Amino acid sequence: MLLAITPPNATPKVVQHYNALLGAGLSMLLLRLPDATQEQYEDCIRAIEPRHRSKVILADYFHLVPVAGLGGIHLKASRQKEWKHWQEVAQTQRITASAHSLDELESLPFCPDLALLSPVFDSISKGGYHANIDLDECRSRLPKLPFPVLALGGITPDNYPLVCSYGFAGGATLGYLAEQEDAMEEAFSRFARPEVLTIAGHDPSSGAGLTADVRTIERLGAYPLSITTALTIQDEFEFVACQSVDFIPALRQLLKHHKPHAAKIGLVASLQDVYTIADMLQEAGVRQIVWDPILQPSYGRDPLHADWTPDLLHKIFSYCSLITPNLPEAELLFGTDWEHKLQQVADTFHVAILLKGGHSSNRDSSCDVLYQPHREAQSSRVPRTPYDKHGTGCALSAAIATALAQGETLSEACRKGQWYIDALRRSGKTRLAILPPSGERLKAEKLRRGKLQFITDSPDLEEILNQCRAALQGGVRWIQLRMKTASTEERVIAARAIRQEMQSYPSAILIIDDDVEAALRSDADGVHVGLDDLPPADVRRILGTDKIVGATCNRIEDLALRSLQGVDYVGIGPFRTTQTKKLLSPLLGEEGMAALVRFNHTLPQPIPLIAIGGITAGDFSTLAGVGVQGIALSGIINHATDPQAESSRLVQLSDQYF
Repeated sequence: MLLAITPPNATPKVVQHYNALLGAGLSMLLLRLPDATQEQYEDCIRAIEPRHRSKVILADYFHLVPVAGLGGIHLKASRQKEWKHWQEVAQTQRITASAHSLDELESLPFCPDLALLSPVFDSISKGGYHANIDLDECRSRLPKLPFPVLALGGITPDNYPLVCSYGFAGGATLGYLAEQEDAMEEAFSRFARPEVLTIAGHDPSSGAGLTADVRTIERLGAYPLSITTALTIQDEFEFVACQSVDFIPALRQLLKHHKPHAAKIGLVASLQDVYTIADMLQEAGVRQIVWDPILQPSYGRDPLHADWTPDLLHKIFSYCSLITPNLPEAELLFGTDWEHKLQQVADTFHVAILLKGGHSSNRDSSCDVLYQPHREAQSSRVPRTPYDKHGTGCALSAAIATALAQGETLSEACRKGQWYIDALRRSGKTRLAILPPSGERLKAEKLRRGKLQFITDSPDLEEILNQCRAALQGGVRWIQLRMKTASTEERVIAARAIRQEMQSYPSAILIIDDDVEAALRSDADGVHVGLDDLPPADVRRILGTDKIVGATCNRIEDLALRSLQGVDYVGIGPFRTTQTKKLLSPLLGEEGMAALVRFNHTLPQPIPLIAIGGITAGDFSTLAGVGVQGIALSGIINHATDPQAESSRLVQLSDQYF
């Protein structure tokens, strides 16, 4: 994995260059600005695209991490005694550390998620800062540490592969990239991508097994290595048989010249083979081993492994970083899927277990539960999708291994894997999945359809459906469900009914006002939150980065906060008095709207602004001139004599002005 460190005097303009690198596969960015003020840090955070912020580690002002949805904190040597104060961060984000000797690394007062060791080579950014690390010592001592270590100091594309051979998990670079600011993306492309190894059977349909793993690893930005363990007779509808392949010579040869950052073990002929593979991987220094225990194919009749001993299983557990069983596999492996039993196994053998929720009976959502050694279990959900897919278990474990190789924490890797599988399931009606398009690209397309947003205004379901039906028939394609006094269950019922109406309008978008749980259960396109609602970073952890998160603003201070939080659009208002909201913020009028627009243009990443509050058809040209990107309205449609005709008129106006 490769981590970049910002120059000490970086400005927002400089930091913006790293967006391209993060999009191209940079594992992490350490935002380190010695002597900078909090305001300067905030400005640099705003320069980072929201979709990349989970990869950003902060070197100071740690309280900004949950606000901006960042990836964690970095404790330099002088601050490592503070580590106990930041244990809450460690539950969901990374804590990294730095050291200048192997002795310092081995005596850290806590176990970081990642550590930097320097100077490994002569520094590029600091003149006179010469290499002072014994690389031969690193080869023998680094593999014994319970955390990965990155080499820092003089790291270039030429010596980057070398450090991995000395026990480092990758490198950290500052000077090499910073000195090529105008060609930073080209400079970054010279670094090798992290390697991920899949050891699995071959599926002729390419829906599962080795081929599916390679497609997943490549799609998610790592370099795939592969070893075939079996040739199968199967397609997406039926598993007939498999023939074992002697994989040991190929694996032994591959590991001579490659040190994968992570490995995934899939279909094998016997559990003894799993043990043999895991033993070889550990001997080669592979830190992250993910085992997808395929004990019975989804469309097969008979179990693959009828007999095994507890002793063999326990040896396998002790080698693995993560095991990913579904409910039937958990019952076979552990005798139960009970929470306390799985946590006991995790604690005893120091292995994480991700219990997949695809076989659960919950009709609303699929819930995966992650059990980590000596930690509270973490659950994460995605909406149920109507289409089943062949090979999702294979793709999930490959996606998790890839995320681990790229430096994600285990919990974040499992969550991103779950979102990836959710996208695969939505990729079509057949059992064979196609690689999903970029979720960020799809979200950007949806946001472009938000220039005219219709907001419901009724507690009554039938009236809501009549309002939505008229708006949709009139050409409106963005509906926000607002039911202020309703329960979550009532909102879910209403949202599902609206989605039924939307089936005739494939481009239609549904946003839920204030209620993240309702948005998750109804599989809405996103949620709109007020200033007193759940913070956007928490919303994204629940819904995922591909869902839309909108927010409300009335003041410049609010807009500054929303920019730091990284929301996808902001509703600014009220423009004038409206009857559809009981508690109004101060009226903005044309000048107030213009002031927010002017401030928005000063931000490194301007946010789409949607005007709201008492807007009439005659205001469209005025607000377009002010510079907002769209209009949100309610009463003008709901109180019209002919709501459908009024919707059509407003759609034409929005097309004309926005």
